[in-house]
Amino acid sequence: MSTQIADLAAHFQEHEIKTLFGRKVAIDASMSIYQFLIAVRQQDGQLLTNEAGETTRYGSRVVAPT
Repeated sequence: MSTQIADLAAHFQEHEIKTLFGRKVAIDASMSIYQFLIAVRQQDGQLLTNEAGETTRYGSRVVAPT
Protein backbone atom coordinates (compact mmCIF):
# COMPACT_ATOMS: atom_id res chain seq x y z
CA MET A 1 0.00 0.00 0.00
CA SER A 2 2.82 2.34 -0.88
CA THR A 3 1.84 5.67 -2.40
CA GLN A 4 4.27 7.81 -4.31
CA ILE A 5 4.13 11.60 -4.00
CA ALA A 6 4.14 11.83 -7.78
CA ASP A 7 0.95 9.76 -7.87
CA LEU A 8 -0.76 12.19 -5.49
CA ALA A 9 0.60 15.28 -7.25
CA ALA A 10 -0.79 14.10 -10.57
CA HIS A 11 -4.29 14.92 -9.27
CA PHE A 12 -3.49 18.58 -8.56
CA GLN A 13 -4.12 21.21 -11.17
CA GLU A 14 -3.25 24.88 -11.33
CA HIS A 15 -6.16 27.30 -11.68
CA GLU A 16 -6.49 31.02 -12.16
CA ILE A 17 -8.15 32.73 -9.21
CA LYS A 18 -11.08 33.85 -11.37
CA THR A 19 -12.02 30.22 -12.09
CA LEU A 20 -12.61 29.70 -8.36
CA PHE A 21 -15.09 32.56 -8.01
CA GLY A 22 -18.17 31.44 -6.08
CA ARG A 23 -16.55 28.23 -4.85
CA LYS A 24 -15.38 27.25 -1.40
CA VAL A 25 -11.61 26.95 -1.25
CA ALA A 26 -9.51 25.57 1.61
CA ILE A 27 -5.93 26.78 2.03
CA ASP A 28 -3.51 25.11 4.44
CA ALA A 29 -1.34 27.96 5.66
CA SER A 30 -0.10 26.23 8.83
CA MET A 31 3.51 25.95 7.64
CA SER A 32 3.61 29.58 6.53
CA ILE A 33 2.18 30.73 9.87
CA TYR A 34 4.66 28.55 11.77
CA GLN A 35 7.62 29.93 9.78
CA PHE A 36 6.40 33.48 10.41
CA LEU A 37 6.14 32.87 14.15
CA ILE A 38 9.65 31.40 14.24
CA ALA A 39 11.02 34.38 12.28
CA VAL A 40 9.48 37.07 14.50
CA ARG A 41 12.23 38.10 16.91
CA GLN A 42 13.56 41.23 18.58
CA GLN A 43 16.36 43.17 16.89
CA ASP A 44 19.00 41.26 18.90
CA GLY A 45 17.55 37.89 17.84
CA GLN A 46 15.85 37.12 21.16
CA LEU A 47 12.28 35.92 21.38
CA LEU A 48 9.66 38.54 22.18
CA THR A 49 9.09 39.03 25.90
CA ASN A 50 6.54 40.81 28.08
CA GLU A 51 7.27 43.40 30.78
CA ALA A 52 8.22 40.64 33.25
CA GLY A 53 10.82 39.21 30.85
CA GLU A 54 8.77 36.11 30.10
CA THR A 55 8.68 34.81 26.56
CA THR A 56 5.34 35.74 25.04
CA ARG A 57 3.04 33.15 23.54
CA TYR A 58 1.43 35.56 21.11
CA GLY A 59 1.32 32.99 18.33
CA SER A 60 -0.38 30.21 20.21
CA ARG A 61 -3.82 31.72 19.56
CA VAL A 62 -3.10 31.96 15.83
CA VAL A 63 -2.14 28.32 15.39
CA ALA A 64 -3.98 26.53 18.20
CA PRO A 65 -7.69 25.82 17.80
CA THR A 66 -9.98 27.71 20.16
